[in-house]
Amino acid sequence: MKKLFLIGCLILLNLTIALGQQDRVLQKIDAFLQQKSEKGNIPGFSIAIVHQGKTIFAKGYRRTGDNKPVNADTPFAIASLSKSFTAMAVMQLVETGKIKIDSPISDYLPSLGENGTKITVRQLLNQTSGYSDLTFSELAFHDQPRTLQSAIERMKNVTLVSKPGEAFHYHNPNYQVLARLVEVVSGESFPVYLDKNIFIPLNMSNTVSVSGTKDFYNVPGVNYTPGHVFLFGYPLKKKEPDWFIQGSAGMVSTSTDMAHWLIANMNKGTFENYQVLSPQGIQAMQTPYPGGSYAMGWIAGDSTLVRHNGILWTSQAEQIILKNKNYGIVILFNSGLSAFQDYGSFTRGITDIINGNNPEISIFPTIAYEVLIAVIAILAIFMSCRRLTRTKQWEKKYASRSKFLSWLWLIFRLTPMILLLSIPQIGTSMSGRVLSWDRIFWAMPSIVILLSIVAVLNVIIVAARIYRLKAS
Repeated sequence: MKKLFLIGCLILLNLTIALGQQDRVLQKIDAFLQQKSEKGNIPGFSIAIVHQGKTIFAKGYRRTGDNKPVNADTPFAIASLSKSFTAMAVMQLVETGKIKIDSPISDYLPSLGENGTKITVRQLLNQTSGYSDLTFSELAFHDQPRTLQSAIERMKNVTLVSKPGEAFHYHNPNYQVLARLVEVVSGESFPVYLDKNIFIPLNMSNTVSVSGTKDFYNVPGVNYTPGHVFLFGYPLKKKEPDWFIQGSAGMVSTSTDMAHWLIANMNKGTFENYQVLSPQGIQAMQTPYPGGSYAMGWIAGDSTLVRHNGILWTSQAEQIILKNKNYGIVILFNSGLSAFQDYGSFTRGITDIINGNNPEISIFPTIAYEVLIAVIAILAIFMSCRRLTRTKQWEKKYASRSKFLSWLWLIFRLTPMILLLSIPQIGTSMSGRVLSWDRIFWAMPSIVILLSIVAVLNVIIVAARIYRLKAS
């Protein structure tokens, strides 16, 4: 009896120590997040952390677009985190025998034409279908579809950039095709299927799936507020640009709900004794295609973790599962794509803390870079005005020096305009994504404004100098 008592005391002591250590880790994470959000001038975000099948931390920081405090139940657009839900829906139907994962997608969706006979369901899940922004630039289209059926009908004659299964191309329409596959096979609309088979079983009562970004703001029972873009470091409230996102980026959720989602994915498909997918199905979703890192709605960097991020122009989301530590982290932001915001540094910092290391925090606040750009823009205006007033002096120098060098410098002044006009091509070559001009602007407004000012002022200087030469 005394031996059992001692064992019980030891167990209780170890549990108390473990809980104390966990509390210290969470306190350190909380302090880190406070500091990071202030350095980055993040308007608002929420986070949930799960460990060993339980939510151990859920909290909101700062304010919503309506200037209300963010909490763990504040709705956010989760963007491309939606892809992992679409993948699970497909895998559920694979496990019931309604979908054969290595069959051509044309077996279920003949409207995709000849391409559909070459592309398998698995290749769509792995983003190796051959579809790409380079030949189907859905982010640059002015007119957006409103249903999954109309979305995939426009893909019938798309040119594939590679042989199916041969190369990875991250392309949102892959997952729109998969969402339509779920509709056709299940006989239910995609949102209804998700609600019945994933959201309700996982007790995700504040999670919905919508067709387009316009629908974020009129979902019954969901008080979704506009997110933010950054203009010279200032978070500017803005509605998301119009974009069809069903299946690929169309979900609104909360950190509380997303914690349940992470638990199911970490617990072999089980949440509170409900099995949404078999352990084998979860394993398949988290296993990358041979030679690559993309799995099925997840990115498997190595054997220790899987992750995925989601990017919209006014929202950002990050989810990560640390397999070796049995931790899951989700962070939802109400600010979006920005050249100067490193949202991934939040999850990296938390991972460092969990691993017992100190997180990296930049010495300079993010806004410092944007302020620098504003200062450069002001200096550019001042210097250009000064050069315009000194056109006569330039003419005298022109008469006394090499004409070749003078014209070479004039042509060189057109470089900023060439760069400005080449932004879409440069962005495409670097990212493989094709964007419309308005989307490019809102991704990096301060940079575009600076480059536009410098480009236009230099064109004016060149025009003024050429006019002066002709007038004389």
